[in-house]
Amino acid sequence: MAYELAGQKGVLVEERLKLLARGVLSLDARDHLGEVDAADLTLVRFPFGNWDETVTPRIMKNGTLLVEDTDYTTDYVQGEIELDTALVAGDDVRASYRFGMYSAADMGLLYDAALDDINGTRPRSTYTSIDNVPADWYDVLTVGAYKRLLQSLMMELNHWRARLIWPDPSGFVSMIQAELTMVNNDLMVMKKQIKRRASPRVITSGRWAYPRTVNQTNWNQYTVIR
Repeated sequence: MAYELAGQKGVLVEERLKLLARGVLSLDARDHLGEVDAADLTLVRFPFGNWDETVTPRIMKNGTLLVEDTDYTTDYVQGEIELDTALVAGDDVRASYRFGMYSAADMGLLYDAALDDINGTRPRSTYTSIDNVPADWYDVLTVGAYKRLLQSLMMELNHWRARLIWPDPSGFVSMIQAELTMVNNDLMVMKKQIKRRASPRVITSGRWAYPRTVNQTNWNQYTVIR
């Protein structure tokens, strides 16, 4: 199956992270005030792009509901509309719409950050790309990417809260914070487990530095703990 991102990263984004983060990836925005293009008074932009094309936006002009493809056309990617008539001074255009906060490319970068987080603590692995990590790292990387996503979302909400009108901003922030705390606790445990599997554990005779590779010539000098 072809995904938007190539390689293992694309598979992880589509088959793991999007499922895990489904509850926060698609967000409903209510009554966002549009910004009129000074050079084109029929063009109105809204704070977020990447609108969900399966959900028709609700566009209000001076309190009157407009009809899509009759009163205006929609650019779902950019998050803007083009009205059939130019606006005049005092006109007010607002939109309620569903949008995706993060693109597949954004989520791919979150995986890169999650791998950097794991490699930031010793022992550092030799894995420098999502495409060469072992399969037993997929879960911890996904949870790490999810943590980064929640942190980014919290920043967006706190930054834009005074400007944008959310259905229940305080409740949404509380939910995200509780989820972030739980994910962070899970991630700490998972990272420790990955590190244990990545580093060999031995008891030496005291003559050798730790860690040291056990091979066919020096095996009798060590007691190996599995």
